[in-house]
Amino acid sequence: MDKIKTLKRLVSINTDVELSTLEAVDFVANYLEENKAKIHIIYKDYRNIKDKNRATLIASLGNIEKPGIILSGHLDTTKIPNQEHLWETDPLEIKVKDDRVYGKGTTDMKGGIAVALSQIEKLKIFAQKTPIHFVLTHDEEGVFTAINQLKDNNFYNCFPLNQKGCLVMEPTNMKPVSAHRGNKRITIEVIGKSTHGSIPHLGIDAMYYSFKIYAFAQNLFKKMMREVDNRFEYNKTALNISNFHAGLSDSMIPDKAQFDLSCRYVPNEVIDKFFSRLYAYIRLISIKMKSKDEKCGVKIIERNHVYPLNAKENSEIMQLTKFSSNEKDSTVVTYGSEAGYFQKMGIDTVICGPGNIICAHKPNEFVTINDLTKFEHFFNNINYFNKIRERGHQRND
Repeated sequence: MDKIKTLKRLVSINTDVELSTLEAVDFVANYLEENKAKIHIIYKDYRNIKDKNRATLIASLGNIEKPGIILSGHLDTTKIPNQEHLWETDPLEIKVKDDRVYGKGTTDMKGGIAVALSQIEKLKIFAQKTPIHFVLTHDEEGVFTAINQLKDNNFYNCFPLNQKGCLVMEPTNMKPVSAHRGNKRITIEVIGKSTHGSIPHLGIDAMYYSFKIYAFAQNLFKKMMREVDNRFEYNKTALNISNFHAGLSDSMIPDKAQFDLSCRYVPNEVIDKFFSRLYAYIRLISIKMKSKDEKCGVKIIERNHVYPLNAKENSEIMQLTKFSSNEKDSTVVTYGSEAGYFQKMGIDTVICGPGNIICAHKPNEFVTINDLTKFEHFFNNINYFNKIRERGHQRND
């Protein structure tokens, strides 16, 4: 299947985060099943939320009992409200102009998926000795429910966890990526008791207690977060507290306050201790509020946790990626991805794919034909890499 035709079909299916992914899953599943892949379609079932309109696809080529390589991607795209009029072309219909292919998701990341599918004959040859597993999720642009569901269920035993490696096909300008930050995001809700501003002693000020939590979090962060990673332009962990909402009127004591906290941390930062101490303090605040009124207190909502990537430079998947992309060195990226989840499951993981992240999540998204062609060459090279490795093993024997 030609890469442009495949990309055209994928882009034509609107897979914005709040929409169904079933048409895209069926298209890819049918194509891979025709090519002798073993298919598993896994519907959303996470934290008691089930949705038969959203699904992840796992498809395997070769003997799944042997350690293989995972090709990871996501089929969903970002929904950016009120920007449709800024597109110069139909976002669901690709347009090729000069070296660029325009269309929604071309960079992030249907371009990489389309190339991988178009190289199925080469992948089938590779899979004769090293199995290939496609893992295409439905909620990377949302809150990572799909990859969390897979992680919590050991990928539903579709393949063993002792894989040789995972390649996440996010846009990297075809440069191997060894690291990105983690990001833990929570929402804090403070429930107080409202009363008239002239009699504050009869109320419980939710804003007051939320400010105490805010101040504690900032001070704790300054004391605890000291890790430096000079691979990144901003080389430290960053804390952002925002989206603050409280009260209805300056004549009433606020009975509710809410804010979001995001901690983007460098790979070696130990954030568990930070959140453990923060949660302990929040529990104390909640206990104090409940002692005044049982209906009051503080609720922590964990929105999502994108795990960091910190790849091993000497891993087999890193060596294969460098060889296949003709790059000697790896780099880092500022965005997060599903790569850290595979690493957390003990699978060596690298990011490499066509496109520039600057083009993602905005009108007139495009991927260059040059990058798509480079990714084609990548799949040419993986079979050559296998032959070189076999010769090396034979010499060692």
